[in-house]
Amino acid sequence: LTGGMSSTEEADGIDFVLASAAASLCSRGAGADLQESSFGAQKRRAEEILRASGLSHAIVRANKLDDLIVEEGLPLQLEEVTSFDLEDTSDKQGRKMHPRDFAKALLGAWGTNTTDGVTSRTLEVWTTSS
Repeated sequence: LTGGMSSTEEADGIDFVLASAAASLCSRGAGADLQESSFGAQKRRAEEILRASGLSHAIVRANKLDDLIVEEGLPLQLEEVTSFDLEDTSDKQGRKMHPRDFAKALLGAWGTNTTDGVTSRTLEVWTTSS
């Protein structure tokens, strides 16, 4: 994701890139407790199906997309995650990025697994935190 391949280069080893949304995996309930949202459950289920498919893949999760306040072209931050932890999401709610930067991250994901032999990854990406 930090250099990756251009959109014209052929991907080597990645079968599928899934655009997902980390911020939609949970929401604050009436008591202000974090709860998995129904949309979040659907997103998580889609990720599970892809993981079980046997395809090499990259799941790229953005938190909040914002094209009004967040500048385009800020340095990309990423975190590799191995599971969904509801409690872990509360610290990440302020992460944001411009939609065009998310599109660039998706294109860059095609090249993320070729250097270390890992065939599948789940990455959370953002450019700014509040």
